[in-house]
Amino acid sequence: MKKLPRLLAILLCFPLLGNLFMAEDERPQREERMASTAGFSVIVEMQNGSYCYDPEEVLPFMMASMLADQKGEELCRAAAVICRTNLVYKWQQENRPGQLILEDTGMACRDEITDHMQQAAADTVGIVLTYEGEVIPAPFFYMSSGKTRDTGLPFLKSVDCSDNLYDKEYLLQYHYRKKDFYARIKEISGWKFCNSLQDMELERDDSGYVKVIHCTGEEMILTADALCQVMELRSPDFDWEEQENLIMIRTRGIGHGIGFDVCYGARLDAQGMEYRQILEYFYKDIMLDKRYNACE
Repeated sequence: MKKLPRLLAILLCFPLLGNLFMAEDERPQREERMASTAGFSVIVEMQNGSYCYDPEEVLPFMMASMLADQKGEELCRAAAVICRTNLVYKWQQENRPGQLILEDTGMACRDEITDHMQQAAADTVGIVLTYEGEVIPAPFFYMSSGKTRDTGLPFLKSVDCSDNLYDKEYLLQYHYRKKDFYARIKEISGWKFCNSLQDMELERDDSGYVKVIHCTGEEMILTADALCQVMELRSPDFDWEEQENLIMIRTRGIGHGIGFDVCYGARLDAQGMEYRQILEYFYKDIMLDKRYNACE
């Protein structure tokens, strides 16, 4: 498989799992757990110890974090396959026999899990996304700015999601005091001569997302991801303008724009697509491969 682009590799390093929020006696200890039919168990490292789960037990918590307020049976099935694929991919990449170790990150709790999520995990048990026989990384995000991004990988091409433009959450504006804004820019970029937006140029990809920012007279570049993290912007598709003593930034969409668009996936579900069709819309030329069965 082609080497992962740096941005995608970074995205896949983010935690996959949310807080399981189980009572102490509900959490199976590592030594009490039987081997999973998946070939590995998920070890969740917490402050009060390590807890062992079958990958299928973990999926609903991951799905709750991924889907937020979006619903739909076929969307849930697609999400189950995506989350399972990422678990298997991460386990294979770490190459640790029989186990995948994750840190508990507090992303989702038991109360956020629905019956649809649990049923979706059961309906798709063992199914993962593959390309040319290999399990793929399956990034996802909440809402694109109209298109997903092309990563250079054959299964992660840009696709149209233009109906997102009509979503009430599509646009968001941020305002910063000029003094604070330029101080932050200089701090994270190392630039010395950045005192106006006219000094900076936004370089975009083919889908309209900002990749990097150039500054006149400076050799170093600033990545859009670094800016989004420091300024707490919810999307790297943005524009900006000066307004008297303020800098206004307007973002489009929610998330990094690579892979599965949850909001558009919900639209495809509402249009009658089955989960396999929804997955094939976002991940090109993939196969849905059943790698294991449910635990007995």
